[in-house]
Amino acid sequence: MSTPLIVSHTAGCTSRQTGHTDAAKRISDTVTLHWIAGGYDNVVGKWMAFRLSDGTSDNLLYPDKLSCMRHQKGVYQHYMYLCLQPGGMGICEAEVMVKLHRNARERDIATPDINAPHGGRDLIPRIGMQEVNQQIRKLGG
Repeated sequence: MSTPLIVSHTAGCTSRQTGHTDAAKRISDTVTLHWIAGGYDNVVGKWMAFRLSDGTSDNLLYPDKLSCMRHQKGVYQHYMYLCLQPGGMGICEAEVMVKLHRNARERDIATPDINAPHGGRDLIPRIGMQEVNQQIRKLGG
């Protein structure tokens, strides 16, 4: 018999009652694994791509967003691109990021563009879960 995983939610997490999606869990696990395995110098500032539909990744680190986009086999618009930060990524943050990118993509806001400098505009979430959740609500999510 296995012990259920206990998730320590971030303050303001809107998934406390419903639980987190599998996509968010995959993203969190992948980013955190790279952080643990690679350490600060090999991970921070690198980019990763995650499929918006399910949170899967090619598990590769790229030096910049445009390189990351070019390696997504012509379907780069179906991914979100994350610049990795110190400490990995918790499940709550991953959930917020995937929701934010899905909602923005549905409205053609900050859609990646392989022909634009640096791959186009990035969504930059505000610091603080309350503000990020407010952005998601305004985008209709």
